[in-house]
Amino acid sequence: MRFTITARHFELTPPLRELVEKKTKRLERFNFHITDMEIVLSKDSKINIAEGKIILKKGTIAAKVKSQDMYVATKSLLSKLERQLERHTERIKAKKRLSPSRG
Repeated sequence: MRFTITARHFELTPPLRELVEKKTKRLERFNFHITDMEIVLSKDSKINIAEGKIILKKGTIAAKVKSQDMYVATKSLLSKLERQLERHTERIKAKKRLSPSRG
């Protein structure tokens, strides 16, 4: 899995980097699907924006969050991505259960 963090219009602090890396470790349990992950953190005049994109074997998951605080935006972005990955995994499991067995 290739993982990149990009900071736009500000310098990425070590505590923020640690937070992102710690939260993305939780996504490793879905590693059999994830091929590439990209997190982009940017600052506008008063709004902080966190964007995430996860490329899977079959598809892409993306999310975007705006907040006044960068830490809040980052945490909510990663929780959104985690929920989407859980739903994706459940869909795959459901398809496998519903598929006719080969006899």
